[in-house]
Amino acid sequence: MGEKTRPPPGNRNRIVTEGFSNSESEKRYRLMWAGEAAVLALYETGNQCGGCTFYAVFDSDWGLCCNARSRHHTETVFEHFTCANTDQESWGAHRFQARESRLADRNLDELPVMTPRGWHKARRSGRRGGRDGDPDS
Repeated sequence: MGEKTRPPPGNRNRIVTEGFSNSESEKRYRLMWAGEAAVLALYETGNQCGGCTFYAVFDSDWGLCCNARSRHHTETVFEHFTCANTDQESWGAHRFQARESRLADRNLDELPVMTPRGWHKARRSGRRGGRDGDPDS
């Protein structure tokens, strides 16, 4: 007891699991993405890291961004953090597969989309209802 396990020779990987690993990302979150209205809008409509297909969960609050398209790739981020490249799947298990691939695999006629009023189904053909893409309008 009390012994530290050593990583395999040559492995120098250090992963932060209890807080942001990048102070600039933490600052963006604390300042609510000041100057980035589009990213703030994603956050406010529930498009957050915890629901992104590329979010690897560490615990109930923190996880690793595995989205190679994200500026936060390989960072430890808060589950309620977000970025312009979020790829929403669900707040459950994640497939680590881009939305286009998930749709092709499932061959869906309809897919869920997040609107300011919550989750709704939209036609895959691109028709998303009325005003601002909201199927309810």
